[in-house]
Amino acid sequence: MGYNILSYRIEKKVKEGITGGERVYFDFMIDNVSLSEILNINEWGMIGALLKATPTTYTYSLEKLEELMFKRKSILQNERVLMYGCVECLDIGCGAITAEMNRLNEQVTWKAFAYENGYEATDFEEYHKVGPFEFEASQYFETLERLKKEM
Repeated sequence: MGYNILSYRIEKKVKEGITGGERVYFDFMIDNVSLSEILNINEWGMIGALLKATPTTYTYSLEKLEELMFKRKSILQNERVLMYGCVECLDIGCGAITAEMNRLNEQVTWKAFAYENGYEATDFEEYHKVGPFEFEASQYFETLERLKKEM
């Protein structure tokens, strides 16, 4: 079996509620299929955790990208990586889709996708058939470097 191919696209979602406006974020594509579609995040009203940087989101976006590149530990206590979250705040307390990410030699793996909210047991059942996705490390990091230039 070959490696999965990682790419991305830019998406927009209108924020409803107090703050209004829109969020522009990066949605990952795996073998040309949107990860948000695979995970059915529209059902949850979530957005990708990697935002198109603005003056107020640049630091957050850069830190999130560094997590994906294994340059920074996850901010989550269980060391999972937040992939999709609340359109307003991207806080796990509002509910989020997370994944376990590993790098072993020349392979990066995304697996064990789950719904978390930080106060209930992690729900692995909803996404137990999603992944694992295995990427060749050089293609993975080249994709994230291109994304960084578009932030």
